[in-house]
Amino acid sequence: MRRLHPIAREVDPSAVYGDLQFPSPIDRPYVALNFVTSLDGRVAVDGRASGLGSASDRAVMRQLRARADALLVGAGTVRAEPIDPRVPQELSDARVARGRPPQPLLVLLSASANLPDRKLFHLPGVPVVILTVRVADVGQLKEVAPAAEVVVLGESWIDPAEVVGYLHSRGVESIVCEGGPVVAGELVAAGLVDEVFLTVAPRLVGGASPRLLEGPLAAAGLDVRLALLSAFEQDGELFLRYRIGRE
Repeated sequence: MRRLHPIAREVDPSAVYGDLQFPSPIDRPYVALNFVTSLDGRVAVDGRASGLGSASDRAVMRQLRARADALLVGAGTVRAEPIDPRVPQELSDARVARGRPPQPLLVLLSASANLPDRKLFHLPGVPVVILTVRVADVGQLKEVAPAAEVVVLGESWIDPAEVVGYLHSRGVESIVCEGGPVVAGELVAAGLVDEVFLTVAPRLVGGASPRLLEGPLAAAGLDVRLALLSAFEQDGELFLRYRIGRE
């Protein structure tokens, strides 16, 4: 893999973002999006993001996960494909050495309580919190994920600001959001995203696949400026890191 910016040099894919440290804003956790898209801006092939990412993309994703206190995922992503949020042993040991739990907290958003029975709900050592609403069937969530902590936020809609505020109250200092596009759109529209990690796969997929940002808040129109912090390339695949500008 080659780093193209800010200084060009050869790097090991597993070492990309290996020295990453998220700053911690005073009033809320630091929030980053981590997505893979096709060259035409689509985030899924046949409904699954895993159809776009390469082995290098997965290595980069593990590094980002290892640096986060919490991973944030929407229910639609869980329904679309299996997710294994665990970081490997060497990265887990490094987390412990930094005074962090071995695995990041997995935070799932589900306003409908419609979650499938997935392996991720039965992984030892992976703490899971499901954030939902009062009108949802909490009993159904506890049946699907008996070991997960279920927390009610709001009446019928999960406000992204409440999500970030709640995690801040739990001592979470950094969040990496891995999907889906509606969750990302709401976070960006609310001004809660600080960085974007974007893998661009050298593919054109077309069709009606969702874009990086979806949902009513994103559809209302956004004009968010970003600054490029770094760029890597391997086999035509780009790994981009942007910081969102603030007025």
